[in-house]
Amino acid sequence: MRTYGETMMFRAKLFLACLMCAACGSPHDSSHLVSKAGLSRTAKPKVILAYEIKRQPGETLRTVSQRFQVPLSLLEIFNPRGVQGRYKKIIYVPISHTAALKASTGKKALKIVKLMRDSFLRPIKIGDWSALEEEDFQKLDEWIQLDESQRLSFPVEGYISSGFSWRWNRFHKGLDIAARRGTPIVAAQDGKVVFRGWKSGFGLLVILEHVQGKTYYAHCQTAKVKVGQKVSRGDLIGLVGATGQSRGPHLHFEYRDNYNQPIDPTPFLLPPCSRPVTLSAQPGRVPPGLAAWSAKSSLCQTTDI
Repeated sequence: MRTYGETMMFRAKLFLACLMCAACGSPHDSSHLVSKAGLSRTAKPKVILAYEIKRQPGETLRTVSQRFQVPLSLLEIFNPRGVQGRYKKIIYVPISHTAALKASTGKKALKIVKLMRDSFLRPIKIGDWSALEEEDFQKLDEWIQLDESQRLSFPVEGYISSGFSWRWNRFHKGLDIAARRGTPIVAAQDGKVVFRGWKSGFGLLVILEHVQGKTYYAHCQTAKVKVGQKVSRGDLIGLVGATGQSRGPHLHFEYRDNYNQPIDPTPFLLPPCSRPVTLSAQPGRVPPGLAAWSAKSSLCQTTDI
């Protein structure tokens, strides 16, 4: 049994060891901690400028895209739908570059704000922007660009028959990918099987949990994985079927965030099934800092039915 002096000496040595670890920057240093998203806590967030406008009654995102000459697919990334599948009243229109804004000193007709993004490309307002501020903002291409680990592989060989949109007076919270019965279904990303079984409407369902979010694979004919099994991107997890509420063989594919809220998986899909957006230098009658935009067409055609 230790005496009082030995106990105090042990505590003193332990305290000195902790101070040495903090001074030398050892792995115990909190500045080296990595979050669940795989990014350092001290990493600089991606920040971009955008116009903040209030959507008028009856105005749709399509009319906003036509007014600002911005591709609808780009506005959908910056303005994701809510839980009920509806857009918010405040719309963010991304600004392609800040050179024109910093050069001009006059009052802006539209409010300009600073946005950062979360792991699912959703904008988070962090304050207003002033022409007097000198900051390095992200380019639009850098904002949309994802880490390879966050991208999703196309889970089955087929075509998108119904997208992430309204359908039959209700919101469709995923992608329907039409394919032949028995077509292999593969994991869209590295993950772990957290559910395998029957669920109302979904039929035979497989759910994979990833570092960021979850993916749902519904209407399967058979499942080739078990709960708790770890899978890699491209591993076989099941076969296409028509179980549950289905009008024919297809895969219902969903992507959900860490709060179990469905989000559009299209911007996360790897080419050729993504919707890449590029900028063109064509001048247009648009607010300062907004260049005319052009969107490349996807090789995976979407037909809403």
